[in-house]
Amino acid sequence: MRQLSLLFLLLFTITNSFCQGKKVVLEEVEVKEKAIPEITILGTRYSYRERDFFIKTLLTQPFWRKDFKLKLDLSYFYQTKQNDFLIKGETIVKIDSIILSRKHKYKSNRKIKRLLPIIKKVSINQNNSTEVIIETSAINQLK
Repeated sequence: MRQLSLLFLLLFTITNSFCQGKKVVLEEVEVKEKAIPEITILGTRYSYRERDFFIKTLLTQPFWRKDFKLKLDLSYFYQTKQNDFLIKGETIVKIDSIILSRKHKYKSNRKIKRLLPIIKKVSINQNNSTEVIIETSAINQLK
């Protein structure tokens, strides 16, 4: 029993001595891109993890129809009963100031995959109708 406790103490000491590292100097760390994408909803900015899923769902659904509905889960940010933001009715979708029609070119997964990495800003505005504005870093690069 005594040998077992000495062995445990020795292993504990060795593992603790190897676990301690140096302090990280933050000047050496360079962040090139944001870890979590942002989305602006009615003027409030959110770090929204599912932004790419939201855009893919929006572009593959018939957003131009009057019976269109899409729900955004905002439960990460609020503790109230109303954790969702609902987009319903005809929705105007603009990508780099170009309004998408029913026959837009972003219906395929391949086109959407090309679009997602170059998105810089997504905002949702509501007045009489809902407007989703997507700004990218490269205009006319998505052909």
